[in-house]
Amino acid sequence: MDARLFRLDGRTWLPWLPPEGSAAHAKAVEMLILAQAREYAEQGAVLHHLHEKEGKDIFVAAYQPFQFQGGRVSAWSIWSEAIPTLLPRSPLIILNRVVDGKPAQAGRYRWSDAERVCGGLMQPQGLCPERYLVERFPDEAMIRALGDSE
Repeated sequence: MDARLFRLDGRTWLPWLPPEGSAAHAKAVEMLILAQAREYAEQGAVLHHLHEKEGKDIFVAAYQPFQFQGGRVSAWSIWSEAIPTLLPRSPLIILNRVVDGKPAQAGRYRWSDAERVCGGLMQPQGLCPERYLVERFPDEAMIRALGDSE
């Protein structure tokens, strides 16, 4: 059973969400995020096993659901400096840089903003669900262009 909602457009089924502000929208988004979390977790386990078998040193980032104060559900993934990573397409991305040998959060940004500013660093891998290989971290100009953290 899948939690995604679809609508029929002519002869094609297209993904659908109830209108923002409607009573059903928040619940539909929550169900979608939890379904994506399960898919990414299953895919991540397979990729981790495959990379281990092939001797590849690529971090497979988690798709982490969370709940804001007030109840809205979303998800993030972490893009860390100096670590080749397969990022899931999450609503939010946390940028972690290394400062004095320790991780330090540079900010939390919407995926759409990160893709607009840093898209050249994000290589789609043709997976389902999609993941993006990142081998370089956004520079200071990119981080400034992202604006304020979410």
